[in-house]
Formats: sequence, C-alpha cells, structure tokens
Amino acid sequence: MFTYYYRLLDRFDRPVASLAILGDERLSWRPERYVADLWGCGVEFTFRAVKLLDYRQRFNQLEDTPNPFATIVAAHLRAQETRRDPQARFVAKFAILRRLYNQGYNREQIVGVFRFIDWLLALPPELEHRFLAEVEAFEEEKKMPYISSAERIGEERGLKQGLEQGMQQGMQQGMQRGLLDGIALALRIKFGEAGAEILPEIQALTELETIRAVFVGLETAQTLEDVRRLYR
Repeated sequence: MFTYYYRLLDRFDRPVASLAILGDERLSWRPERYVADLWGCGVEFTFRAVKLLDYRQRFNQLEDTPNPFATIVAAHLRAQETRRDPQARFVAKFAILRRLYNQGYNREQIVGVFRFIDWLLALPPELEHRFLAEVEAFEEEKKMPYISSAERIGEERGLKQGLEQGMQQGMQQGMQRGLLDGIALALRIKFGEAGAEILPEIQALTELETIRAVFVGLETAQTLEDVRRLYR
C-alpha cells in the first residue's frame, strides 16, 4: 500500500487517499498501517481498509442495493461459500444474474458485471452447459438476449484458455532456461572445461522435472558420471 501511495504521489503530485479492499477469509487480519525504521530514520503510513468478509452479515442489504459493486461483493462472498459445492454455486450464480436483470441494469452493465461473475463463480462443464441453457431460457422470457450467445461466450473462454496456456508454457520455458543456465555455470565451476563436454546432452533434455533433478543433484555429484546418472 505504501508503494502505491508514494508512486502515485510522485507521479501525479496530488493528494492521495489509500483504501485496501481485503477479500481474504481471515477474520483477524486487518492491516491498517505500514511502519519502517532504520538508524533513527522512519516512516509510518496509515490507510483505510474494507473487509469484504464483514458483509456476510449484511448480505440482504447487498442484494437490495442497485449499485453494481454490491453485486460484485455478493458474488465474491458466494464464491467463498460455495468453493466445495458446485450445485450451490450454480444456484447462487443464476440468482445473482437474475437479480442484475430485475434491478434494471442496461445491457453494457449486465455484460460487464457478468464477465467478472462468470470468472469468479466458475462451474464444472456439466453445470456450465446447464447454466447457459437456463440463461438462454430466462433471456428469451425477458426478451433481453444480452449474454446467452453460447458462441460468443465460447469464443471469449477459448481466448482466455489460450492465453492461460500460453502463459503457463512461457513460464515453464523461462524456468527451464534458467535451470539450464544454472547447470551450465555449475558444471564449469565444479568440473572446469570437462564439465562443458556433457552440457549438450543436458541441453537436449525436455522434461522440466529431469532438468530440475540435475540442477539439484549437482550439489552432491562428485564426477561427471554421477551427473550423467541423474538424467540417464
């Protein structure tokens, strides 16, 4: 929080008010200040905090409030409550969506809030298909086909899944490259020029776990043959 505060202050040279929104499930964790002190130099930074968990006692108020953020907070609380109950999550997700329509939100608001709720209250495939069918029937009744296009939703989710897979692959490739660089350095330090002889064999490895095993095993390997045994 302090980092955000001083960077905003430095960038825009305007008064800054800091508010932390806490979405965790720990009742006792309520930070409100940051203190740093070294050699007689220090700083104390205080900020406001809102604990979403407190709204569990005011859930009915959230449901009756037309503010879209109240709906988002309600969805967050339902996501926590139904983490291990897909059926209850299905019921909660549809109830929240129905409330968006009944409270008179326009198309842009409903689509925008739904994208977040759809991610927050993710359902297993079998319930997801049922949910989309229920939404389509409900929108047909309301004559408001805002989000029931399975094709559009499928495209968005396909794009999201593709991005997630790409990120995972990129992270794995980055980790693999970092381990290989570390192995190359360790081989030269521990075995000198002779260590470079087996480097092409190690660089040809493709399994991340095998590469990690070589990286860890290098600490106790006494000979190059010991190193080869790690991946052979």
